[in-house]
Amino acid sequence: MIIAGACNAIMDTLQFNFDNSIFKNRTPNFWNPKKSWVNKYSQPLEPYRKKWYYFGIVTPKFKESFPFSTTILVSLTDAWHLFQKVTWSCLIGAVVLYEPVNIQAIDFIVYYATFTTSFTIYYDQILSSGKV
Repeated sequence: MIIAGACNAIMDTLQFNFDNSIFKNRTPNFWNPKKSWVNKYSQPLEPYRKKWYYFGIVTPKFKESFPFSTTILVSLTDAWHLFQKVTWSCLIGAVVLYEPVNIQAIDFIVYYATFTTSFTIYYDQILSSGKV
């Protein structure tokens, strides 16, 4: 839950506080969501051409950089999607591996408090450059 909270804080920092974060001087093509979203697509942007591996189910907006770069492998294209994958992996892992320690309601409160505390510490203290 701590890792999920920290990764969720990274996602929100990238999305809403990038210019005042510790990430602002890192490679913008990977870290800055205003620029990195295009990594999913081949450049220059071209209309999507149907691919056999989507079986006609998925139709990305533009031609992909590599197979599945807009779907199951999107976490390889930019930091926001990478940390989204880690967040969800941690949360799903917590569900799958959950064994009651206390009454389930108490466990819920502990898990929720752990996640939100981790998020708050990372978002407000660790990831901010202090120049807000």
